[in-house]
Amino acid sequence: MNKEETIAAAELMVYAAHGGRIQARHKIHGAMPDSIANWFDIKGLVFNWDDYIYRKKLEPKTIWVNEYGRDLCAHTTREAAVFNCTQITAIREAVKYREVIE
Repeated sequence: MNKEETIAAAELMVYAAHGGRIQARHKIHGAMPDSIANWFDIKGLVFNWDDYIYRKKLEPKTIWVNEYGRDLCAHTTREAAVFNCTQITAIREAVKYREVIE
């Protein structure tokens, strides 16, 4: 490992030690570097840096949207969407959208 890889590995191990979810992919058998099908969840704090690549597990993003006809206004929390909603012109208020990761 070079210096940058060592720093990234250390940060990932600290993330895992604090309960963060980690995924791994075999360096040789993974078809595409970012193909989600090749990543699998790992449990525990055992790492094999020679044979596997590790990453933080992708988490789906959630947004809340106020709909005003063709115009949309997105917010990162439901509370912000409700607070900022102009109810006179809103067609739908604080509609929750969640990203699908396949």
